[in-house]
Formats: sequence, C-alpha cells, structure tokens
Amino acid sequence: MSKYHIFILLALLLFGCSSMEEYYSEEAGDINRTDPIDLEGGSCEPTDEDCICMVCENSGFELLNPFNRFYSIDLEGGSCRFESGCTEEKFLDYSSSPGLGAMLFGPEQVHYFMLGQGSNFAEFADANRYCNNSLRLAVRWLSSPEGYDYPIPQPDRAECFLEKDVLPVYLLYSGGTAISTTRAEDIAEQFEDSGPVIISAEFDFDPKNITQMDNAIDQAIAMDSKCPDCLIAIGPRLEYDFTEVEGEPYGYNHTYDAIDYIFSDPQAAQSIDLVAVGLNSHHAKNCIGTSLLWDGAAYSDYILENYGKPTLWAYVLFDEGGSNAAGFFSNPDYCTWTSKESVQAYGDLYRFIPEFINSGVIGLAPYSLYGVGSGPLECSSCGMMDVDGTTYPQHTQWFSLCQTYYTSRGLIPLVFSPSPCADCSFSNNYNMFQLFESYFGEPPTPEELEGKTIAPFPAFYRCTGQLMTEVPDEIDLPSYSAGEAQCEWYPELDIFAELRDSDPVLARAITWGETGFNAQDENGVCTNPPNCDMCEASNVDFGLNNFPQCVDDPEGICGYQCAPSGYRKHSMGLMQVHVYPEEIWLDHPPDSDIENEALWCSANSEAGFNPFNKAHNACVGTAILLKKLSKGKSIVSSNEGDLGITYLKNEYGEDSEEYLNMKYAHAIFFAAYYYNGYSAFQNGVDPDAGRSWIDDYADSTGITDDYCSVASATAHPCCNSDGTAKDNNPCCNQENFIDYYQYCKIPSLQNQQAAGYGLRLLGHYKALLECDKYDEAEHEQNLVDYLESQEDPLESTPEGTAEGLEEEETEE
Repeated sequence: MSKYHIFILLALLLFGCSSMEEYYSEEAGDINRTDPIDLEGGSCEPTDEDCICMVCENSGFELLNPFNRFYSIDLEGGSCRFESGCTEEKFLDYSSSPGLGAMLFGPEQVHYFMLGQGSNFAEFADANRYCNNSLRLAVRWLSSPEGYDYPIPQPDRAECFLEKDVLPVYLLYSGGTAISTTRAEDIAEQFEDSGPVIISAEFDFDPKNITQMDNAIDQAIAMDSKCPDCLIAIGPRLEYDFTEVEGEPYGYNHTYDAIDYIFSDPQAAQSIDLVAVGLNSHHAKNCIGTSLLWDGAAYSDYILENYGKPTLWAYVLFDEGGSNAAGFFSNPDYCTWTSKESVQAYGDLYRFIPEFINSGVIGLAPYSLYGVGSGPLECSSCGMMDVDGTTYPQHTQWFSLCQTYYTSRGLIPLVFSPSPCADCSFSNNYNMFQLFESYFGEPPTPEELEGKTIAPFPAFYRCTGQLMTEVPDEIDLPSYSAGEAQCEWYPELDIFAELRDSDPVLARAITWGETGFNAQDENGVCTNPPNCDMCEASNVDFGLNNFPQCVDDPEGICGYQCAPSGYRKHSMGLMQVHVYPEEIWLDHPPDSDIENEALWCSANSEAGFNPFNKAHNACVGTAILLKKLSKGKSIVSSNEGDLGITYLKNEYGEDSEEYLNMKYAHAIFFAAYYYNGYSAFQNGVDPDAGRSWIDDYADSTGITDDYCSVASATAHPCCNSDGTAKDNNPCCNQENFIDYYQYCKIPSLQNQQAAGYGLRLLGHYKALLECDKYDEAEHEQNLVDYLESQEDPLESTPEGTAEGLEEEETEE
C-alpha cells in the first residue's frame, strides 16, 4: 500500500470519528457514553500475520447458473470459516477469480460484509427488491410462545438462499421460557447437508440469569454436533443496567460478564463460531443512535480482542416514540427516541461499516421492515414502511444507501484482527469512501426525506418455500382462473405458510378447494367479503357419535354451526380443520401433535384456540398441511422409478425444474388425499397400506409391440390377442401416474367427486401461479437484463436509486 493511500485512509477514518464526537457533544450533553473506537496505537511493528478472513467455499460450481454472474458464490452444500493467519498473499488468492478446476470442484473466496433484513423471510423478500436484490442476510426468528417449542424450519428454504450467496440466519427465541436442547438439536439437524446456515442458540436471553445462559450454552454445543457446517452463534441480551453500584450505573457489565462466563467453558469456545448481537433502542443508555452503534462496536471489539470471535448484529431496532429505559422510569437518563435519531442512526450504520468490520462485525440487519406484529420483540414504531406500501423517512434513508452500497464502490471484504498490532489494510475498498461524502456535513432530516420514496427493483428470485415454478404440462388437469379472492384474500394464509417455511401457493390451493374463497349464505350471497369463508363448516360422518352436533364460535362471530342429523364431526373454518375450539378439548381432543400446534397458534388469545378465527385456522391448517405433505413426499421418494419420474432426473439433472416440478406435483397429489381425510383410493389400496395402484401403473408402461409379441405377454391387459400393443387405451403407457389414475382408476370408484380432489388441487395450484405475487417465470431474464444494464454500475442511475433521489419521486 502506498503512503498516499495510507494518508487518505487515516484522514477519512479519523475525520469520521471526529465528526461523531462533534455530533455527540452537541446532542448528548453530559450523558455517560463509551468513547468512540479509534485506530489502535502502540509501538509494535504492524504485520498481516494476525489477520482473520471469512472464507467460504461451495461443493461445486455450475458454469451455466445465471446467478454466478451476479452473486459471488453458490454456497448450497458448502461451508464458511474464519481463517486466522490470513496474510495479504492468502487474501489475494481468495479474492482472485477462480480457475476452471475451482469452478468445477468448489472455489474458496473471501466473503464480504453483509446487509440483511428481519424478522422473517417474507420481509426479507420485500426488502430485497429495494436494495437491488443484493441483501446477503435473511434473518428469521424461530419464535416460541411461552412454554412451547421453537418451530422447525424447512431446509429447502435455506438452500434456496444459500444458492444465491445469501446466509440464512435462524434466531431461537422464547424469552427464556423454553430453552430446549433437544429441539435445538432437531433444528440444527435439518441443515446437516445444507451449507453455512447461521443458527443462534436461545437469543437475547437475560445475561443475569445463569440458568438461561447454561441452557443456551448446552444448545450451542448440541447444535454444533448435529450440523458441523452450520455457523453456531450465542447471544446474551446487550442491555444497559441503570442500577447504581457505588454511585455509578452498572452499565453493560452483565452482558460482558456473560461473555466471559460463556467462553470460560472450553467446549463452548470450541463449538461457538460467533456471537449474535441485538442493538435495541429499549435497552440503550440514552436516546442517541450513534451512541448505541458505538456501544455495539465496543462490545464486538471486546469479544474479538479477548476471544477471537466475530459478531453478527442480528438485529438493529430503533423504536420511534419508545423509551430507552423500560423499568427504570425514575432514572435521570430516561428519554424517548425521535424520528430524527432513527433516521440519523440508519445513515450512520453505513458510515461506520469499516470500523464495524475492524471490530469483527460480519454483517447487520434491521429488525423489521413492517414493524409492529411482524416479530417477537415489542415495539410501537420500529418499521420502515406499512404493508400497504407507505414508506417512512427511515426507509428512504436506509434503502437509498443500500442501493449505493451494493455497487463496485461498496463491497468490503471481511478481514479483521484481534491484535492491535495487525495491519489488515490490504483489504480496504477505497471506493467505499465515496459513500461517506454525503455525511461530511449535516445528515438529512426526516422532514427533508418526507415524501421521497425508493422504487423497488424487479425480483430476481424468491425463496418463498414454493414447491413448483409451474405445474408440468404433461399432466391433464381441470382448468381454473384465479381472481382477487384466490390471490389476495386472507393474508393469514401467506403469513402462516411463511412462518412454517411452507408453500403459500399450496396453502391457498387447499383453501380454494376446501371453502372456495366465496362461501355463500342461505340466499347464495356472500354478504361480507372477504369474511365469509371463516364461518364455513362442513360435516364429516366418521361413524363417531360422541362428537357434538353443534359447535359454538367462542368469539361470537360465527355463532352456532350445526351438523344435520346423522353427522357429527365438523370440518371448520378457512382450511376446514378438524380441531375443535379449545373449550371442548377435554371431551374431544385433537391429535396430540396438532393440539400442541393449536396451543402455539392461540398462545396470545384469552379464549384459546378457535377454528373459526381466521389466524388460528390458517396457523393450524398449514401445520396439518405440512404433515400431510411429508407423507406425500415420502411416497414419491420411495417410488420414483415406478411413478415414472426418474427418467427426468437422468435426462435433465436432479436440480432441474423439469424433474423437481414433476416430483412435487406427485407429492402434492398424494398429500391432497391425506389432507382431505377421505380415502379416494377406496376399492383399491391406500398409499399408506400398500402400493398396488403404483404397481399397476408401473406394469402398464413401456408396453410395445415387441413386448407383446412374446408369447408369455399376450395375457397382459395392454396387449392385443394378436401380440400387438393396444393403442389409445387410458390404462396403458400413460406419461405419468396422475393421468393414469384419473383415466384408468377413477371411473371404477364409487365417489368420483372425492376421488378427483388431488386433480382439482393441482388445477388450483396451476391457476394461482398466475397471481402476480407468485410469478417467478421471468426471474432469470430479469437477472440477465439487470446485469446488462449494470455493465458500468458507477455510471448507471436506475430509477429510484440514491443518485436519482433528488430528481424524481417515485411510488411503489
């Protein structure tokens, strides 16, 4: 590095600290604070031998994968590590373009500082469009209501993110009430072969509670054993304690003590890869955003210097109108957070990224895009926008800078050191300092940002948990058209499918088949759209006369739902679940697993679980659907060859859309009948009991004249008596099992309406794929178009980016 470059680096970093000092002295007055982190001094000779690089590698490289033109590395099945002794020579090796051998067998590359979004993957998907589709941390809270287990995530969702070089982050959170080691093991085991998924043991636990801390340590150790390639984190709550000790506030001491306690355990130090940090305005010592950021940096610096562990700022929460000192209202530093501080802090998060990296911070994510109700932490106004698209000044501040950061001027390699004598400056990106220019002066105020919006880019990808990109054309299905009701009504379906990492299209397809999205009253009119379906109830005669003939809605919205004479068991609400209101469970308990799910779904309800409550119903319905889908997947997995699917894998590859779409179409088809609760396979064999119809289908394929010409084959039902194969027979040589079933088996069944349930479900699914929110057909073309328009990103000014902000206001 030249002396000129060193001079520029020192001048810019020192000027940044000086500006922060000036801001601090003007705004914070005499409030106690942590001194801003400055460049380390000392008389030692600087060396690059103590530098640590975050290095990632994958398990293979697809030359034709279009995402490789935009994302640095496909991490599905790969791993990441924090490599010590990362000298400039090693860094340059990791930073260079991979050769052909590395492309084929897995390149190793230095990773970059990551920006992300919480508190769930749906918010990540929406936020990602406002940041050039370039966010790198998808944060999901695995939130457990008091006393219940964390939800189990689905590995397919994580692998979708990893393929795009996005690290999925899972934060186990129960408020310290359900820190289960067994459940943590189950969660980690889901990702055993997925890649470098980040999982935090019980997050934001009380650092003063030794029991919670011991349980979290046990979780971390257990998860590391179950998922060696996962990055295991632990995260005591960073909370300022205003209790005075010898006349001085205790400060953040409890949290620092917790870190010392955790890493005094050799096994914990071996198993834990990093520390997860939450910067929460409710737990700050004052209401100055910059102060909270530098408190976080000092904490990260302490962890790095003393234990060599990096940190991830898993959430950053600024709650406008909220206080800094819940439970300490009498303390003299009690204050209320303002919009000005929130906007300033979101800007400063970008301004000080180089210093955060020096402290070992590998990435950060705002807590929530939409705020209230979208995550487990309480806040009154911590979001950046409303679900209707209305944006706030902090949204404009954050995403205008996010769009600018993710060009060639912004990416910064993750290289840092615990040693004050280390010189890791070889990794600095001087283009980043162009981004600071907007801060060498007064930052924008909320009033100046009011009304200025950031336009979203087209989506390059969505990791929605969606199973199929399209329903295979080879399958003959009934035709449907999805309208506003099917596409938009009951957002609860999307929300709870999201929380379970399951397919929102499938949840809507099931609901469409079960209640039609337009249930009618006695006059055939839906009088209160879109609220009609939630009172829908049908009656199922299971021959069980001990069920009540009438079921009352505990919330009094739907009133009594009564079965006609001869019927007893009810299917209730949106997704027609068979789980009764909680008040009558003593006499009519549901399946034990589903009962636990129902308790989780209604944990915040005084009346308990109510199947006529839209949210409760969608919540437990998606849980039931996930169980039935698991059965469907198991059938397909065990019978791929006989179902006629294997040839697609051999011809196109196991990751091809041709193979995966056909595979999941069959899995959904079988799952439909388990969910429906009626055996359409009457007069045959239920898939649980055997596979006679699958055997029949396998026996009916590959029938040719040559086959039938053999004397022993003339008795085959697909052969003519003259030794030729039958033509145009629906029971012979069908391309797929589903068509064989509908044309050869259904006609012989007594209840053909019930027998067609799976066909109708796939037809509904196909129609729902036309809804705008699920349209993924053009995602690769969007990617290619964007890349072509960004050949020189420093000269490009897409509509809605930071450069065009002053010239044109745009709307979502």
